[in-house]
Amino acid sequence: MGRVMETVVNNINAKYKGMKREAKSIGKLSKVLEARAKTMEEKMNIIDDIDEELIELEDMVDQLEQYTGSIEIKFNELR
Repeated sequence: MGRVMETVVNNINAKYKGMKREAKSIGKLSKVLEARAKTMEEKMNIIDDIDEELIELEDMVDQLEQYTGSIEIKFNELR
């Protein structure tokens, strides 16, 4: 009976150690994924900033085109 109990305890201990290793591995993977997610979020924020800048530039181009058009009309009226 003592032999069987020892075998059971050894098996439980081995399984526990395996689970502990897996938990550490999952913890490391979680940290890696978290770091990657943060990097991805930073990149997405940069893309959003660039997108906002592009929208502002497009608005400026539209305003310049309107201004140029009005100057052209005035120039043609002066001819």
